[in-house]
Amino acid sequence: HTRGSIGEKFRTSQATAGIAASAAESATEISYRVQVNKWLAVQPLIQWYRNPGADSAVPNATVVGARVELAL
Repeated sequence: HTRGSIGEKFRTSQATAGIAASAAESATEISYRVQVNKWLAVQPLIQWYRNPGADSAVPNATVVGARVELAL
């Protein structure tokens, strides 16, 4: 889990532009790495983002993906 705090100056400038900036954004990731063989590993993952971009108007996001490692 990670969390990034948004500075007061940025939130104030966003408010001036009519954008409701949140005080922070956070992300949580769940993944599992599988070593398929000596040269290939696969890591499926799911990530949840709360207040992405620190913009309160943007809905929370879910990302599903995979990382692939090749040893040449």
